[in-house]
Amino acid sequence: IFMNILKKRRMISKKTLSIIIASIVLITGSGYMGVKAYKDKQESVEFQAREREYIATKGNITAGVKGAGSLKFQVVEHNFDESIVIGEVFVKEGQMVKAGDKLVSISEKYLSDKLDELNKSLNQANLALEQAKESKQTTLLNNLNSWNEKVHGSKSQFEGQKREITDSINNLSAKLSEVNSKIDEIRKQIEELSGKGDENNALIEELKAKESALVQEQGILQSELDSANKRLSNLEEDRSKQLQFESNEANNNNEINNIQIKNLDGAIANAQDEVDKIKKDINKINKLKESPTLFAKTNGVVSAVRNNEGIATSTEGSIVDIGESSKVLAEITVSQNDIINIAEGQEVKLEISTYQDEKFIGKVKTINLKPNSQGGSTTYSATIELEPTDYKLLEGMTVSAQFIIKEVKDVIMLSNKAIVLKDGKQYVKLKNQDGTTTEVNIQTGFSDGKNTEIISGLNEGDTVVIGG
Repeated sequence: IFMNILKKRRMISKKTLSIIIASIVLITGSGYMGVKAYKDKQESVEFQAREREYIATKGNITAGVKGAGSLKFQVVEHNFDESIVIGEVFVKEGQMVKAGDKLVSISEKYLSDKLDELNKSLNQANLALEQAKESKQTTLLNNLNSWNEKVHGSKSQFEGQKREITDSINNLSAKLSEVNSKIDEIRKQIEELSGKGDENNALIEELKAKESALVQEQGILQSELDSANKRLSNLEEDRSKQLQFESNEANNNNEINNIQIKNLDGAIANAQDEVDKIKKDINKINKLKESPTLFAKTNGVVSAVRNNEGIATSTEGSIVDIGESSKVLAEITVSQNDIINIAEGQEVKLEISTYQDEKFIGKVKTINLKPNSQGGSTTYSATIELEPTDYKLLEGMTVSAQFIIKEVKDVIMLSNKAIVLKDGKQYVKLKNQDGTTTEVNIQTGFSDGKNTEIISGLNEGDTVVIGG
């Protein structure tokens, strides 16, 4: 506007121009002051409107660590006690089942074929057992007969030789005794004849000749007798050595026989074990034939089916997993700053998204200290076991949790916003019945960061004002 005026009236005076400019500044200043006054008035009204009231109420104040996660069921594994081949599968993953519902059955063909196979194996095992027993018996008899023959032969030979030498000794002794008698008789005759005169000299000489011959025979017989006795003594000494040798050999043979028998007994025991094992397997198959179906042990949801029809199974792991709906768990993720404040058995309050207005209670069952690092942050997990509830809970439902560190119950509490700190003391503005307020000094206790326990200074139902 000012520029247009200048263009239209180029001939206007400097004085007139100054007056116009001053007028414009004045008008602009007056407008600004009016706007500012209006704004200040509005802010004052707004400040008055920000006055708020807080009621001292009775309740619980809880402090704890927060986390979030989802629900899961405690898994109950289902499997047969023996490896089998599946005949039919009655359930699928995600299906709700009740305790006693059919899960899978065993193939009838597998049971029949397995039983035939085991019976054939049992016949072979029984035959092997009988052969092992016969082998032991034969070995025992052979060892005994061989030893008896050897000992009996040695004894018979000794006894024969001893008998021969003994007979020879007896004969020589008898002959020697006879010669000795003859010598004694001749010597007696010579002695009698020697005292009767010379006429007997010829007879005496004849008797002496006989005596000499008998003495010579006596020597020969005595020598033979001594030799025979020596042979008998040597024979008995040899027999004694033979008996000692046989005794030692018997001990060695016994050790060898014991080893053989031990090995044979081991073979018998192994054969018997094989028979017993096969019989046990047959009993197991017969029991499976009597009860060829696997039933659910609990109510819940099928979380895994690992085998299809015609597939052989193992006793390790399970065929069907069922999440037990009566035992609900929550897998909660917790920050690395908060995990140190969590312990097994700690009480937990939970909120499930599906039931936002309901509170659920649980306890920490396990803590997994293996870190999970994603996006530059590190977290840990804790498993919470929920207390039984009538609400229908399903795996995967999202849940938030508060791990209780401290809790005071049934106390008077007030919002932290209503408390003012002044000169190291805490005050509130207590609203009177007439609408006026009184500044009251209060004593506080436990606080969760939002609400504070009021120990003294306020009663339940008192109204506290802030602002105004």
